Amino acid sequence: MQLNQSLNNRLDSRPDPLYNYDYTNDNFAMGVTAKVGREYSRALSRRWTATAGADLATGFKYMRSHVEGTTNAGNGEIARKTSTSVDRYYQVALLPFVGVRYALHHKLYATAEATVSMAYARVKATVEGSTVGIISQQETDVITGNTRYNFVNVTFMPINQILLHYLL
Repeated sequence: MQLNQSLNNRLDSRPDPLYNYDYTNDNFAMGVTAKVGREYSRALSRRWTATAGADLATGFKYMRSHVEGTTNAGNGEIARKTSTSVDRYYQVALLPFVGVRYALHHKLYATAEATVSMAYARVKATVEGSTVGIISQQETDVITGNTRYNFVNVTFMPINQILLHYLL
């Protein structure tokens, strides 16, 4: 079982009249993944062991992004933008791997694994409110909506993880 969480805040208040007057971006992401798998191993020498196997994973990820900023809209006009979006990912993945394990001590091992991730995800994306307006003219366009989509992702990770194991 794995739990991931991240929080990013960005504030850019440096005036750049050609691009960006001010800008803030708050991102929050949280995900949980459960994995079950099988590993096979074969001793290569007294300290080295080859491993291979596969994990089956399922997970959920929630991402929220809030953006506010002003920018140059052209002709000396300044546009203001506010946007909040939420994405929800539901995912299943097959993760075959190969690796090598080295015995540092009779109870301490270091393992490196290479993985091919084959994932299918169903995503629900929601724009909870996006406004773009010319400040001097008080014009505003409000965009809201939902979309759903599916995707398949295949990724090769030559060194997916390096682990230290201590056996009790």
